[in-house]
Amino acid sequence: MRNIDSDSARLNDYIGLCSRLPPKEREGGWSLSKCPSGCRVTSDKSPPEDLETIRKRLRFRSWNRGMKETDLLLGRFADKHLQSFDSRQLALYEAILSENDPEILSWIAGREDLPAKHNNDVSKLLLKFKFYE
Repeated sequence: MRNIDSDSARLNDYIGLCSRLPPKEREGGWSLSKCPSGCRVTSDKSPPEDLETIRKRLRFRSWNRGMKETDLLLGRFADKHLQSFDSRQLALYEAILSENDPEILSWIAGREDLPAKHNNDVSKLLLKFKFYE
């Protein structure tokens, strides 16, 4: 069983040691070389994702939108096309996913025109996609 008081004391020591960094260095993320106490603090900047991780994340976001209609439409589209997308196309598709579900449904149904910022090859492929096949 862990001693909570001991864990709490270690956490307070850790926070106290790391707080010695000047504020300017804390804002940009900590690193081992900057920490005067030698504490194990890493940068807050995460490494870039590889394409396969991006595809998995976008596939998940496509199937889990919030509205069942968009889940089905975007999920099927993602299953069919994401594997062939390059990094540029993945970024364009991610921008589409950042939009609200009702807007995306309006574009697909043809009730609204596609906004100029989404007028690209990925959006056109989405509008031409046959969801029922």
